Amino acid sequence: MKQASLKGAAGFTLIELMIVVAIIGLLSAIAYPNYVEYVRKSKRADGKALLNRIAGEQERFFTARGQYTNALTTPKPNGLGFANNQSEQGCYTATIALGPGNMSYTLTATPASSGSCGNQALDTKCGTLSINNLGVKGATGTDGPGRCW
Repeated sequence: MKQASLKGAAGFTLIELMIVVAIIGLLSAIAYPNYVEYVRKSKRADGKALLNRIAGEQERFFTARGQYTNALTTPKPNGLGFANNQSEQGCYTATIALGPGNMSYTLTATPASSGSCGNQALDTKCGTLSINNLGVKGATGTDGPGRCW
């Protein structure tokens, strides 16, 4: 008696498996950098929010005192009353530079290089964010303020 031949093999061939691995690799090579950029972009919002909060407090201080201050962590009414110079998520650190006679300021948010935000300092598209008392926004990265703000 003749043995029955197998009609179809169960499982995958090596070629099929290699094609699947190549497709997954290709999708990963495209998706992962886009994901990383999306995460960095979402963390930029943390730095922008910090600068906007400080700018609002600066304007209130100016209305009350007739000049701006760099006393970010000094309690109100002698300073701006912030607990520290870190953004809410810790992704950016703020500094204040005053102009002549304390009649102007430039706020700068420098990205953190470690912590809960990962290495936000690797954000070369926007880099350090800034805003001044006239509302002029800046960014040191390759994309410039128009795309970063």
